[in-house]
Amino acid sequence: MFTDRGLRVDSCSDLDDYAVDEIEAARIPLERATGAILLLAGGDNHRWRSAAMTERLVDTMRKHGREDDISSVTYPSAGHAFLMAPMVTRFPSGAPPFDSGGNSEVDVAAADAWDRIARFLSTT
Repeated sequence: MFTDRGLRVDSCSDLDDYAVDEIEAARIPLERATGAILLLAGGDNHRWRSAAMTERLVDTMRKHGREDDISSVTYPSAGHAFLMAPMVTRFPSGAPPFDSGGNSEVDVAAADAWDRIARFLSTT
């Protein structure tokens, strides 16, 4: 779907469009990870439904008794690649090639996320 900000592709990654066995065949067995996991998602991600996916991953870890090994934060107003928003290349017209979502609060979300990453890496 095209918006005034570019092509929006998150409808392509709606898991409700796939059979359970197809999802299971493609699933990465996160519960087998041997370390702590930090998930950061943009709640307004127009590339793929990252917030919904992080919820699924947290739920998977919980079902395997690993809820203490996973941390998840969703930034409601952040879009896709919000951590790199200031560095994303734009077309000469100034318009992005895709509508990745997010709004003007992306810098606040990115600053908080980078702080969380630094703390996570210093304690794991």
